[in-house]
Amino acid sequence: MLNIQNEIIILPKRILLYSFQEEEPLGIEIIGQSYSQMLSQMFKIIWNQAEIVDDFGGEDFLML
Repeated sequence: MLNIQNEIIILPKRILLYSFQEEEPLGIEIIGQSYSQMLSQMFKIIWNQAEIVDDFGGEDFLML
């Protein structure tokens, strides 16, 4: 469903995106609680729709 090739870190008031493009580091920092909350909600929606591929985290591992 998603082809994520970069790192995304969601913090309470900021979002960090980084990757390596042709061996060069590239990073973006977005400061803003509303953006962070929006991306966090999107992540949780996608996470809860994912199919289980193994028993990682057990049955009780579900983000709310």
